Amino acid sequence: MKIEYAQLIFDEYQEGQKLDPKDRNFVLQGALDFLDKGEFSAGLALLRALHFRDPNDATVIWKMGMALSDTGEIKEALKHLNRGAELLPNESDLQVALGVALLRDGQFAEAEAALEKAVALNPNSPHALANLGSCLRRKPGCLQRAEQLCRSSIGISSKNLVAWTALAQACEAQGNLPEAQKAYRRSLELSPEGQVADFCRARLKQME
Repeated sequence: MKIEYAQLIFDEYQEGQKLDPKDRNFVLQGALDFLDKGEFSAGLALLRALHFRDPNDATVIWKMGMALSDTGEIKEALKHLNRGAELLPNESDLQVALGVALLRDGQFAEAEAALEKAVALNPNSPHALANLGSCLRRKPGCLQRAEQLCRSSIGISSKNLVAWTALAQACEAQGNLPEAQKAYRRSLELSPEGQVADFCRARLKQME
């Protein structure tokens, strides 16, 4: 989708008027496509426009919160994610996004609670399992469970970068260096560039 085409859709409505479901879904999918490609400015612009026309659209609210979290606007992200959680209390992916944002904000207990809820709502969600494992690897006495959660996530989705990286860290913290090295190398295969890759290379070099 081009932003200009979305604007044509908005222009068919009066200022502040809610879009009909077909147009709303089309614009929302366009926004999510932009986000998937890393085009956060365009994606957020569409989400904000949808939110302006329907402030109670729960899906738009929490998708906007997730995007804001990914761009580092954590305080605003948490405002939207918490509101989304009020409107959709049984949405596992929303709880994952909330937990990740809380982790980024240093609220570990709150993050753990949100991620535990995400797993309870959907025990087969690789994202919920991986992010809970990533959270718990930081908590004393929880390394074995963190490892188990990450392995469960990988069993469902073998290309989950969060799961492989958290598994590597959990294994390293338990002194299982061969398994840690294996997991770090798998993370590098999945994402050979960026901050995660730099971290994995540094840990592997440290273990040489």
